[in-house]
Amino acid sequence: MKRGIAGLILLAVSATAWSGDPCAGKVAASILAFDREHREGAGLLVNQCGRPVRVEVLVVAQNHDGFPVARLRTTVQAGAAPLSVFQAGLPFVQSMIRLSGYGTEVAAIEALDAASGHTAQFVVEPPPAPHL
Repeated sequence: MKRGIAGLILLAVSATAWSGDPCAGKVAASILAFDREHREGAGLLVNQCGRPVRVEVLVVAQNHDGFPVARLRTTVQAGAAPLSVFQAGLPFVQSMIRLSGYGTEVAAIEALDAASGHTAQFVVEPPPAPHL
């Protein structure tokens, strides 16, 4: 009886593990170059998943001490290539704040099925207007 219960628990745990996202932890993004005045940046997406993906990237402006001062989400679609360049909108930061740069976090990853007709393209949300 104990073996049967242990087997059922093991089966339930392995089923939930196999149903998880196959690309979790295999995609990374970083901002390589930016123009603070125009609030635009160019980034590099590293895709070790081997599938086309849609990634939600959180761009974080960091002050001189390394603390986050502003954030902006950008959605990017990329093909199965291991390296892709993407364009990202940068969050609004007042000009009097000195920045050390921009960091990125991958907030969500969605693997796109190549058989369903999705094409790899870049999707960039326009940055919101600053509130005064």
